[in-house]
Amino acid sequence: LRSPIGNIESLADLLLENDAEIGRDERLELITLIRHLSQGMMKLLNDLLDITAIESGKINLQRKPVSVPHYLMEVVHYNRLLAERKKISLVSKVAENLPMIPFDPERIRQVLNNLLSNAIKFSPMHTVVTLEAYSVPTGIEFSVTDQGQGIRPEDRSKLFDAFRRGRTKPTAGEPSTGLGLSICKHLVELHGGRIWVESTLGRGSTFHFTVPMPDAQAQVMGYVKT
Repeated sequence: LRSPIGNIESLADLLLENDAEIGRDERLELITLIRHLSQGMMKLLNDLLDITAIESGKINLQRKPVSVPHYLMEVVHYNRLLAERKKISLVSKVAENLPMIPFDPERIRQVLNNLLSNAIKFSPMHTVVTLEAYSVPTGIEFSVTDQGQGIRPEDRSKLFDAFRRGRTKPTAGEPSTGLGLSICKHLVELHGGRIWVESTLGRGSTFHFTVPMPDAQAQVMGYVKT
């Protein structure tokens, strides 16, 4: 946080001290930089608050039955706008007759948004990102596939650790806190599911996660059904 705060202060000083000399285009550029830095700080603060809440056991899931096809339409609509900025195609493949399944829609949306934004962030222009959802014996499995740089085998084991950044870099210099995948892992596991990655260096990656049906969730979480 210290670095972006210092940058914001310097940019604000530049605006104040050179107000008369700064043209409209340069002023807009400086204000845009301040906004970009502020957004990055807010993302980091939100991630830190989520990690703190998760580690202290203060996140209570608000489960309710969700119609997955309709739900994913909203997720795709939001992320398609982000993808189009980088000329990336976002495709969804949702299996027919998926069962209604109870989960916390805001928290799973957080997982999906993170995986999709990462796929967009680490993919070059004119590639495809694919979101899929299909039934598995225990519930529903979601996957996000990109055609990006892939992840080195030695980086995969620590990918879901907090504050970990692999050597793969965003293709347009987008910021990363190193917390997103750790938060995803915690949120999926709170639902009784699991998350993992398959990747081929130079060809892309697929992130999978499962959301079990209620009976499977109870077994994973160690509950006894009465």
